[in-house]
Amino acid sequence: MRLSDFEFEGFAYTLDNGMPVMRWNISQAIEAVARGEIYGVTPVDLEQMHAIAERNDFNEATLPHVDPNIPGIAAHINVPGDGPGTGRFAIMIDGTHRCVKALREGRGFSVAVLTDEAARACMFAGLKCAP
Repeated sequence: MRLSDFEFEGFAYTLDNGMPVMRWNISQAIEAVARGEIYGVTPVDLEQMHAIAERNDFNEATLPHVDPNIPGIAAHINVPGDGPGTGRFAIMIDGTHRCVKALREGRGFSVAVLTDEAARACMFAGLKCAP
């Protein structure tokens, strides 16, 4: 079996420091959130919302159809090194369209933060950075 034999929604994240791309199975992440496998729901600050809108790809035509009241999903990663962009931090792996819509409407946006175990279970590439 190959990865292309499966259907699921995925998210890929590339670090600026040359680390391999990390990929998550978002369908599994949504199921983990539904099971309560999260540390909690936390607001995304305005600066981060702007960074998400600028850095992440999104489809303008999708924005009218999303509900920004539904939290995104975040996962912690550990990036080795001593410089900027290293250490343990959370990245949003689902919810870009909802975040951008909330930003444009002047509303807040939140993310459900997966437990480390749930994040590892949903990640299928880039395990060097899994918590």
